[in-house]
Amino acid sequence: MSASEQFKGMFEPAQSARGDEQMMRVVLRAQEKHQQVRDQLESIVAMKDMGIRLGDDIEFEAGSDLHKGFLTGLQIALQFMGDFPLKVEEASDEEEDA
Repeated sequence: MSASEQFKGMFEPAQSARGDEQMMRVVLRAQEKHQQVRDQLESIVAMKDMGIRLGDDIEFEAGSDLHKGFLTGLQIALQFMGDFPLKVEEASDEEEDA
């Protein structure tokens, strides 16, 4: 049996899942990191009138074709990233009893 066949069920969408506190911490840290990256990309896109410098060797002058292309690439990246795909909620009393 191949690995993809063994773990096929893990990749099927689920509406909800339960986990312990450690799992919730991992998910929350991943959510926080995702948001930090989105915030950084959004802040670069928001400063569209400023040039962009990447290290010592690469600089995109504001308004240049490279600059516009770079900003467009960031906007596309933000679209692909979307919102964090998981939502953490406290279990209700009914769910805890089940």
